[in-house]
Amino acid sequence: MLVGNKTDLSEEREVTFEEGQEFAESKRLLFMETSAKLNHQVSEVFSAVARELLRKHNREGQAQGRDAAVALNMGPMRQVRCCTH
Repeated sequence: MLVGNKTDLSEEREVTFEEGQEFAESKRLLFMETSAKLNHQVSEVFSAVARELLRKHNREGQAQGRDAAVALNMGPMRQVRCCTH
């Protein structure tokens, strides 16, 4: 993901939206512009990254013939023994 920040400072812009978009496309990246100061599209960037990661995970799982569900809390299995006999 390529993120152009500080869109609130448009008068100081050095890279146009089109230039950023073209560069991102040439590198096969997602592209968005944000302003952290104005809270413009900040959470949308993280959501876009999460959606893309999930999409790629699902696609890779299907290509390998596996269930594409995301497994959470994948820690080692432990047997729990009761303290009373």
